[in-house]
Amino acid sequence: MVADGGVRLLETKNKTEKGRTNVTVPAGLAAVGGLCSVENPGAGETKNTPPDPKWYKKLEENCEKWSRDEYQSYVNKTNEELLEVPGETSYEWGGVMTGKVPGRETQGDVKLTCENIIKRIEDMAKSIFDKHQDDKHLDLVTLMNGGLAFTKPLAKKLQELATDNDKEEDWLRQWSISPKSYDGTNSSGEVQFDEKSEQTLQELLQLLEQENGGNVVIGDDISDTGNTFDALIKKIPQSPNIAIETAVMLDKQGRRDEKNEEFVPDYCGFNIENKFVIGYGLDYEEVGRDLPFIGYIKEKAA
Repeated sequence: MVADGGVRLLETKNKTEKGRTNVTVPAGLAAVGGLCSVENPGAGETKNTPPDPKWYKKLEENCEKWSRDEYQSYVNKTNEELLEVPGETSYEWGGVMTGKVPGRETQGDVKLTCENIIKRIEDMAKSIFDKHQDDKHLDLVTLMNGGLAFTKPLAKKLQELATDNDKEEDWLRQWSISPKSYDGTNSSGEVQFDEKSEQTLQELLQLLEQENGGNVVIGDDISDTGNTFDALIKKIPQSPNIAIETAVMLDKQGRRDEKNEEFVPDYCGFNIENKFVIGYGLDYEEVGRDLPFIGYIKEKAA
């Protein structure tokens, strides 16, 4: 099948698990398969860097192709990627998302392509470094899986800035935690952490205790209900010596739970409308993480 404009579409079917989705994507943007397990990063800049899942490596490849304008004709389409969900409900591709940079709303909407996303993440890294460059360490906690697409370029830029400013090699330390609160397109409201994540958190807290405090930045791809950040922050004992900040690529303020309605991330890439978004690390039932842009899906018309 060839869509208008000559963009070839490829159908990829997941057959291994009941309830997995069928997805039609542009050729070259294959749907993500299985995810690699992420080992406990431990301490130290090198040890703390999680191994890259397969979908992230594919995302990097797709972003490189995107930068060569290979998919530029596709980004302007609005309905060429269709998600067909087994069962009574189905969704379709709604289009490429736009967002507003906090504090720069008058500059208008920004199309969420990989170039614009990475540029914004690097700006955020500069803001974080400016605030914490005089601290002995900065602990960056990634909320897996989607948060990796945000914190990987964030950490890369932070490390570049640290090196350029003669910081110690272990100034930036990275950790990964795996929460789960989504079922399909809906947030369940209940946040769970696996055993490895609980162990990782305890190791981080023990290290902070040994060092009489520290600075922690928790990074995730998106904040909507605020429940994930709320659940994790509650696990960290309140201490005047431990500063906790939050950083997100996207903020969907219209989805806040009542208990978290006053929550505002310390660092935010883009404010977006209340739509279910996929791409650039965000997924629908593990599909779409490797798309080199952020789009949204919507329910098909009856």
